Amino acid sequence: MKNCDEYWDIETAFLRGRDVLVVIKTGAGGTVNGYQDKYKKLAEYIHHRTGYAVLIVDNPAGADKEENFEVTMTAAEFANDVTEAADGGEVPVYYIGFSLGASLGAMYGWQYPYIRKMLLINSPLMINWHRQRNGLEQFDGEQAVVAIGSSDPSYQFAGLVDCIDNPCVEKTILYDTGHNLSVDMNAIIFGMLFSKQGDMP
Repeated sequence: MKNCDEYWDIETAFLRGRDVLVVIKTGAGGTVNGYQDKYKKLAEYIHHRTGYAVLIVDNPAGADKEENFEVTMTAAEFANDVTEAADGGEVPVYYIGFSLGASLGAMYGWQYPYIRKMLLINSPLMINWHRQRNGLEQFDGEQAVVAIGSSDPSYQFAGLVDCIDNPCVEKTILYDTGHNLSVDMNAIIFGMLFSKQGDMP
């Protein structure tokens, strides 16, 4: 089912590509551009380096969390329809979430088996941790990286990630980094998403 008319309005931006669909989910209240166009610049960086399709989805303040993620994945299904798969089959999704976008991925990403990789940056680990842990333990993809800035409020809870019982979940600390990543971190984000060999086309 792909009828977005049933849902509240969301804003998206899409770069057409091939082989993989990268979905970028902003933080709470974040627009598709972000501060100093950081989400747009990240999308362009990934697209230029890989040729992959990239979809940015905003994060309306006050939206129901599960419905919010469902709408994001509905938008991804629309984008997938115009993304050519490498083998002619289903296009895998790589999900990048920031802050609330990260916690949504942690909680609900496991419900969408076409999400093969997740990069969850500065998720508020102190909020709904039990749901984030439960979701990450059920994730059956290739890799889920939980990245936490050393100056982020969640840093003091980073040890919780080590308790997750799932070998595909790993933790990365972003040293000298706060909650809001700067626009010059595209190469670092790209490296975390494609940290396993064989990811690049």
